[in-house]
Amino acid sequence: MRRFLFLLVSMAAATVLADDYQVTFGVTGGQGYHGQTVASKAFISTDTELQGWSFGIRWEAGLVGLVSHARGLALETVNHGNPADFISIESNPVDGPGITQGVVVSFMQTAVLPVGQNYEVLSMVFSLEGKPVGDEPIVTRARFTEDLGLPPVAVVYVVGGNSYAPNKADATLTILPPPKDCKIENFTCESDPDNVFLKWDYLGCGGERPFDFLYLYRDRTLLGELSVDTVSYDDLGLQPGVYTYTLAWVYWPASGDPITLDYVQCTAQVIALMVTDVSPKTAFLPGTVPDPAQAGNFLPGVLTVQGRGFRGGLNDENEPLTQVFIGGVPAPTLAVVGDHTITASIPCSSKLGVFDVLVAVEGRGEILVPKAFTYGWLRADVDIDGSITLQDAIVLLNYLFLEGREPYCLDAADANDDGVNDVADAVFLIYMAAGINPSLYTPKEPWTAPAVTDPTGVPLGCALVGFTCTQGR
Repeated sequence: MRRFLFLLVSMAAATVLADDYQVTFGVTGGQGYHGQTVASKAFISTDTELQGWSFGIRWEAGLVGLVSHARGLALETVNHGNPADFISIESNPVDGPGITQGVVVSFMQTAVLPVGQNYEVLSMVFSLEGKPVGDEPIVTRARFTEDLGLPPVAVVYVVGGNSYAPNKADATLTILPPPKDCKIENFTCESDPDNVFLKWDYLGCGGERPFDFLYLYRDRTLLGELSVDTVSYDDLGLQPGVYTYTLAWVYWPASGDPITLDYVQCTAQVIALMVTDVSPKTAFLPGTVPDPAQAGNFLPGVLTVQGRGFRGGLNDENEPLTQVFIGGVPAPTLAVVGDHTITASIPCSSKLGVFDVLVAVEGRGEILVPKAFTYGWLRADVDIDGSITLQDAIVLLNYLFLEGREPYCLDAADANDDGVNDVADAVFLIYMAAGINPSLYTPKEPWTAPAVTDPTGVPLGCALVGFTCTQGR
């Protein structure tokens, strides 16, 4: 932050006014009760292009605190789609509480903050710490100031290498007095595959809950009368479905009004089994993926399934409670993390194609994810082992000249993608395996990811004659 002042042409010392520019630095406020938070942002509106700026924002200790901060969205793409070259944010600097920011959009002056309104340059969350006395709220400010930091950070913007003072729009933060009448708020329902968990807070009740009755309903079923000190309830052992919960109470208002009936509601969906994602979407034919750390050795590929309702462990027959199938073939091994993630070894396949993924969980049913996984081939991988070596050239040469077996996939053996299997493909493979001129001897797709059919050139086919699937090496 200290160097920033020199980068912007000693802006703190050379500030001048510019009536021709209309630039405003602003900060947003809000209101809430003691203990709550308020989201705030610092923004810039400008009728001219800005090369940079700096500012400090201060608030009153004991009334407001800074919970978190982050640079604003405008700074992420302002420099030709990239963040600004220089961004400094210092929370609680010398002479705080407060926060300072300094920005240079581009050192080489190739990018600027363009003309526009309400650019978000700083995101903050304030905590409301003051406690109102009586019925009057506490009103305080988050304000721009030039007395934060050492040396102090100036509130300026830069145009043409010169610094100018902006218009400033401070924020008002209001801490409301607690309501006179005791209420329930933040009534939430969270579910898992069998249960719903309810939580709530009391507001304006002090240490005393003036409730005569507190009832909890699931749909139209009374679950019970609760103690007025209760703040949660677990509704267990539910079948899949959508449930609406009502928490109702009868109380004597402090205002002297008649006895009042009030209630809050929330809705939860119990889903026994769900799949939200399957990754990766493709694998090499043997169901293997290269392990970069082992220079050509291979380990079984891993399939990750995201969702909910999965169960770890074994049943009475010593079989997994959760199973995963790709094209009807079970994964040899799997593990369940919590109830939401499955990691399964990808089973072998001797077939090309797009296959369904089935997740079966004992006691919770099955989910079929159609066409979620592809077994394919890579160009130049003649022996279908996931790597390009001299062995691929040898297999092709044996086939072409020594009556060797036909490659499993003629499309894969068409290394140069000219629609013909010939000696040119073998030369291509030899040069590629030796690392000669990679810009010339790098295969066309499918190369970075497996495919079922040849997307370029002339399809030659993948008969897979004699191919035997192996889980790994």
